[in-house]
Amino acid sequence: MKLANHFRMFAFVFMGGFLGACTSTPEEPQNEEQAGGSNTGSAVTTTGTGGGDNMVSTEGSGMEAKSPAEQAAVASSVFYFEFDRAMIRSSAYDSLKAHAAYLAGNSSAVARLEGHADERGTREYNIALGERRGMAVSKFLMSNGVKASQLEVISYGEERASVSGHDESSWSKNRRVELKYVSGRP
Repeated sequence: MKLANHFRMFAFVFMGGFLGACTSTPEEPQNEEQAGGSNTGSAVTTTGTGGGDNMVSTEGSGMEAKSPAEQAAVASSVFYFEFDRAMIRSSAYDSLKAHAAYLAGNSSAVARLEGHADERGTREYNIALGERRGMAVSKFLMSNGVKASQLEVISYGEERASVSGHDESSWSKNRRVELKYVSGRP
């Protein structure tokens, strides 16, 4: 009898823990692979491939009342990253979705995604990190309707610093992807 009560209590606790784990907030997907190889050039260019699953609604953002061209014109075109990361911050989603809507609706428009890193790390590592950041933005845009042929990714690594300096304030401004329209500017 006592064994049956202990079993029931264990099952109750186990199911409660299991259900609690199932209802937790999902973490953002990690896409942090170490870059290998040696790339001695000052830039790497890649045409975007693949998709992503970063879907965020723009409801309540104030952007839904404007046309896609107007939204893209006022949206940020610089997206910042954490140290040694290539995950898109959720604060960038609305601007990226505005650019995606414009690009998806204008098949002749082409955007270049320029990936950058701060000065820490080797030149080769920073080129690879800048490329991973550019590819993360490319995958987000493609998951929101942009064709791979409308995007190009280039990495400058640490070569084109936005801010000179050797402190966190400067480094945080250099860890970025800049979205620039090559053709079909909004």
